[in-house]
Amino acid sequence: MVTDLFLSVLETSLSVSLIIALMLLLSPFFDRRYAAKWSYLIWIFLAVRLLIPFDVEDGRAAMKALSKWGEQAAMQPAPRSIIEDGQDDQEILPEPGTPRIVVKIPARITMPLTEEKSRVTPLAVIAYVWAAGCTVCLAVNIGSYLHYKRRVLRCGTVLKDSAVLEQLFQIRRELKMRRHVKVVAFSEAGSPLLIGYLHPILIVNYDASGDLYHSEPFSERELYFILEHELVHCKRGDLYAKLLFMTVCALHWFNPLVWLMQKNAAVTMELSCDENVIKGMPPEQKKAYTETLLSTLHKGGARGAMLSTGFLEGKKVMKKRFQNILRRRKKKNGFYLLAGIAILTLGMGTLVGCSVIGEKTEAGETTPTDANGAQKTDDLRSDINGADGAENSTADTITLTFMKEGMAEEKQAELVAEPEYMLYLPVGEWQKMETNMWQAVANADVRLWVSDFPNRQQAELLLTNNGYLPKDDGMEKEEDGMAYRVRLYEIEGRVFCVFYRYPEEAEEGWGRELPVIADTFMVVVPDEQSLENGAAGNEQILGYISRFGDGSVMIDRQNWVTAEDPDWKPEYDADAGFEIVDIEGEDVTYPLADDCRYYILENHQGERIEIDEAAFADYLRETDFPMFWAIDVSEGQVVSFAEWYRP
Repeated sequence: MVTDLFLSVLETSLSVSLIIALMLLLSPFFDRRYAAKWSYLIWIFLAVRLLIPFDVEDGRAAMKALSKWGEQAAMQPAPRSIIEDGQDDQEILPEPGTPRIVVKIPARITMPLTEEKSRVTPLAVIAYVWAAGCTVCLAVNIGSYLHYKRRVLRCGTVLKDSAVLEQLFQIRRELKMRRHVKVVAFSEAGSPLLIGYLHPILIVNYDASGDLYHSEPFSERELYFILEHELVHCKRGDLYAKLLFMTVCALHWFNPLVWLMQKNAAVTMELSCDENVIKGMPPEQKKAYTETLLSTLHKGGARGAMLSTGFLEGKKVMKKRFQNILRRRKKKNGFYLLAGIAILTLGMGTLVGCSVIGEKTEAGETTPTDANGAQKTDDLRSDINGADGAENSTADTITLTFMKEGMAEEKQAELVAEPEYMLYLPVGEWQKMETNMWQAVANADVRLWVSDFPNRQQAELLLTNNGYLPKDDGMEKEEDGMAYRVRLYEIEGRVFCVFYRYPEEAEEGWGRELPVIADTFMVVVPDEQSLENGAAGNEQILGYISRFGDGSVMIDRQNWVTAEDPDWKPEYDADAGFEIVDIEGEDVTYPLADDCRYYILENHQGERIEIDEAAFADYLRETDFPMFWAIDVSEGQVVSFAEWYRP
């Protein structure tokens, strides 16, 4: 999640940086030709674009996800039905009895996957460094502002000087301001400034003795200009613009052009404010206003607070403000300039986004779809299996097409490879919950998972006992407002079940998307060369745990026998349809892998839960009856335990 957000921010930062560089280069020309407010509005537009690090297509996808989420928010999670080894309810859609794709791939792919979540990539490290930098920038700026505000409220005095208050009231009336502004005397202020968002505070240099600027007091006219300048800032909401630029700098702290943008935006904000103050003034009053600016330059003290509008800006900025105020040439309307920059900015974002999509497309070929949007058709099968039967692999990404309300919707999907099967999931829309189970990011009630059974009879019996009914493309049930679907894929005697569930109200959404995803399911069968290279060393065994501890486990191996198996005997339980048979002399001991994982069932038949090694040992010790386990062994070590549901 952090990595994806960082990449989006980086993409936006790169595209907007080109526009910032162009603006910085042309600023002298713009300042002479156009009013400062247009440059100020351009900087605000660029800041807003930087604050929303997503392109148009991302925005559309987000709106669709939010729409689906809103439709399904009222739905309650459905009770979990019980499938073979305790996994949650899942859905399936393939044609009953139709073998799915058998993929021959190298042994390295058929080996049990290492835990992807635990891998720390360089990109992830960079992303977390970026996130830490954002946090520090925000904390420093907001903390500095809050500290200064507390000092003002603690040490300052609400101003009651009648002359100042009369001028304040007069200026508010001239500006048609309804918002109340509190004036606080604070002797430590370097210059008059404005702080506060919900309750603005105008701070003036005023000591406890009651002398305004007691060293060299301002004249009544100078004070009038100072108050008017700060109230114009307040009326225009410039404090919120300051907050916007601060947030953008925190988000893009690694980009020096963004910091230059903030600095130039602060200057254009002051120029624009000056233009508002002097609007309609005769030349002599403009000159008096510049004299007030010069006076503040000589009398100013310490630098103003963060996230405030200070009247004092420095010599270079003051010179630029003088030139802008005294310039007699009338400046042009810059509306078309603003519109052009906006179009160019959005266009740059689209170009960068298309470049990224193009790279993804080159990394993995897309495949055509049929009328129902189903992928993995004959063309893909030939790509996988090869015309000459040679070893091949699938594409990392494909395009899935979903028909929703008569409209085709396309999504990029990435390959998810498990030890025994593969399928494709839309990029960024699913997260892995546990082994063989995924959950939709936009809706926690939408899930997809995979189970396998020794034969079709056992699978259908267990599904029927859990309320599933046959359907043309698999089995289904409805329960507590949720739709459950399952597809059965029978390959070499084994049956793989692909389950999925979704709220019944989302039939035109998830109900159209999940069947297409389930149709990408493929079973992985290693070739002979792969087996010779060590793939045969990976297996799953069944049995009871005789001893556990000291880094090893002893397993009393058992066989799960059904009525169709040649080992079935008359004395076995025919009504149950299965029998657990002890394998004599098959007690084996394995060492535990360092990253061994442990799964138990809630109440020995409910939801699958992952626990740590210590809790697993306690679970074995506290249970007073033998529990049946599925144990995964890789390269001579046990890599996982999963409690087996016993019907």
